[in-house]
Amino acid sequence: LHTTSQVRRDIPLTTGWNWISFNLALDDPALNPVLATLEHPANDLIKGQTSFAEYFNGNWLGSLTTANNTSMFQYRADVPDTIRMTGALIDPASVNIPVSAGWNWIGYVPNYALPVSDALSNLNPLNGDIIKGQTAFAQYLAGFGWLGSLQFLEAPKGYQLKIGNPGTLTYPPQGNFRENDLTSRGDDLDQTG
Repeated sequence: LHTTSQVRRDIPLTTGWNWISFNLALDDPALNPVLATLEHPANDLIKGQTSFAEYFNGNWLGSLTTANNTSMFQYRADVPDTIRMTGALIDPASVNIPVSAGWNWIGYVPNYALPVSDALSNLNPLNGDIIKGQTAFAQYLAGFGWLGSLQFLEAPKGYQLKIGNPGTLTYPPQGNFRENDLTSRGDDLDQTG
């Protein structure tokens, strides 16, 4: 019996905009192979914070040419679809995400959920800083921490972070969080061999 350290992650896409991130080390991060498993990409669009690509005539064309693990991407689908990717798990402590003052589109690297306060624990937030997901947000209130409807960060979602102090975001290792059971959170992470 031979196995590999590769895992498969499915990223379900709904019609319209989806905020996603890629938290596997991909063999080839070029956009065409990363999105090759899509069944209905015609007229779809993917954008990062400063670049974009559109599917046209069998290829992704535009200034966005690769996927990475540090950024959030917005994907607009005309019909529901699924990105199926295979890659190696990443040690979150090995990935440093530069964070500038202002808005940042950040990817989520761990394969386990983290409370917002733990996920952002190595940043120095200021009163009023904001993190938002596609459907929820949290705001930093000095003396209280991150408060709001966004309580956990999780893969394969992406996030927008508005912060006053620049820094480097490095996600902490998995702790003893009850919500970390990927199976109970509906995450599709399978070992492949």
